[in-house]
Amino acid sequence: MASEQTIRAGKANVELGVSDMTKKGLNSVQRSMNRFAGRMARFSRRMAGMAGLIGLPMIGAMRAFAAFEKQMAEVSTMLDKPSQHMKQFSSAVQGMSMRFGESTETLAKGLYQILSATIDASQALHVLNASAKAAIAGLSDTTTAADLITTVLNSYNMSAGEATRVSDILFATIKRGKTTFAELAQFLGKLTAVSAEVGVAFEEVTATIALLTRNGVQTEVAVTAIRQALASLLKPAKQSADEFERIFGMAMSPEAIEQMGGLPGFLKKLSERSGKEIAKMFPNVRALMGVLPAASNNAELQKDVKAMQQSAGATEEAYNKMANTLSFQLNRLRKSFIVFLQTLGEAFMPELKDGIEGFNSMAASVIAWVKTQKPVIMMIGKLVLGFIGLSAASFVVAKAVGVLSVAMTALLGISKAVLFTFGLLIAFPKIALAAFTLLGIGIATAGKNLENFQDYSIGVWTHMKQNAHVAVMGIVAALKAGNLDLAMEILI
Repeated sequence: MASEQTIRAGKANVELGVSDMTKKGLNSVQRSMNRFAGRMARFSRRMAGMAGLIGLPMIGAMRAFAAFEKQMAEVSTMLDKPSQHMKQFSSAVQGMSMRFGESTETLAKGLYQILSATIDASQALHVLNASAKAAIAGLSDTTTAADLITTVLNSYNMSAGEATRVSDILFATIKRGKTTFAELAQFLGKLTAVSAEVGVAFEEVTATIALLTRNGVQTEVAVTAIRQALASLLKPAKQSADEFERIFGMAMSPEAIEQMGGLPGFLKKLSERSGKEIAKMFPNVRALMGVLPAASNNAELQKDVKAMQQSAGATEEAYNKMANTLSFQLNRLRKSFIVFLQTLGEAFMPELKDGIEGFNSMAASVIAWVKTQKPVIMMIGKLVLGFIGLSAASFVVAKAVGVLSVAMTALLGISKAVLFTFGLLIAFPKIALAAFTLLGIGIATAGKNLENFQDYSIGVWTHMKQNAHVAVMGIVAALKAGNLDLAMEILI
């Protein structure tokens, strides 16, 4: 007996030791796992930080190139054979962006304007370069300058090689008058088409604009006045033509300006006449407003014309002054960084495009499969609804089992009381009588509990069945309406 007790004690001691060692081992493993998890978490955070440092520039690079690619794609729409020029155009636009501190977007729009003005693609970059310099010299942007320069080139049927000359004359106009590149770009095209047809040199037109604006006439008014005066020579009214021929002895026509020595000579001749005579020749009020100030300041007009004729290099001189400013250099630095991002993004773009195409193909395949698998989808839907019903039934059963457990506990107590009572009945009849009385009370109580349990079970089941029915009908309705979010909300 003692030996058996000793064996049991020893066994218990061994089991306790093994248990203790097991706990210590598990605790050690758990601590090691926790340390490993902590290291992995720190490593994960560091990797996430590195991914952010690398990923954000990559995203910026791809966005920069995507924008540039779209800009140049718009330019390509102006070309009959884009493959012959677009590589050179893209490289040149990025190079000019770094050189002039202009955005590739503005330069691309300028190139678009140049090509849309029917400038030959082989000469387009020359015009763009001249426009960029003119924009910096005239405190404008390349798109506006390109629009203005190409308008003049087309109006006077000049070659693209004369873009720099036009730019110099325009800058001299801005310098001597009170106007801007933006204003000239907006209004000058209305005048050059007429002045070129009449035969007035571009230098003479711009000199007149400089004179008028310097004397307080707004650019739009000056351009409109000169245009109306020149247009009067193309289609003069009979009264005007008669008065002109009476005074000057020649027909009122474009040739008359050439015979008088150009626009300055024509205006000099007019300045020698009275205001009344001038008004008869030019009855249009706007034309008269433009002609009279120029006619009365002929000496100044001659100086302006000479300045236009000697304006070569004016744009380059003004550009160099602006290029030496800190603001210009900072713009170059910013645009160089953007071009760097565009170049970096271009390197990643093929893989990204392949990935996007692959994802689109996969999405299309999934959509096509879903459209052809309606029976499978309906079966899955029925399974989901079945799981919902099973879950509801399980809940009801769990509740019922809980209540049944309470009732069984009560019945077990009653059974013990009955056995105890029979024992008392045999041993102590009087006490047994009292026990029977208690037994009756217990049975009555148990019966009441059983009745309550039955009522409760029926009520719970009915309630859950109603709720399950409502839930299932709601989910079915939501799925039929295509509202998956509502179906999931009802399910939850």
